[in-house]
Amino acid sequence: MPKVLSDGQADKLNKGTVKRYPGVMGWFPSLAWSPNISRQGIDTLTDKATMTYK
Repeated sequence: MPKVLSDGQADKLNKGTVKRYPGVMGWFPSLAWSPNISRQGIDTLTDKATMTYK
């Protein structure tokens, strides 16, 4: 996940980026296979996704 700004005051913008990322996946489904997203199957119709950034 990209950082929006590099200074310490960008925390709110970075949190906004994290919230927008899943919505963008509808337009770019290949983002769902990013190494920053891990998935765990719950049942045949449901997955749990966890986003991490290092």
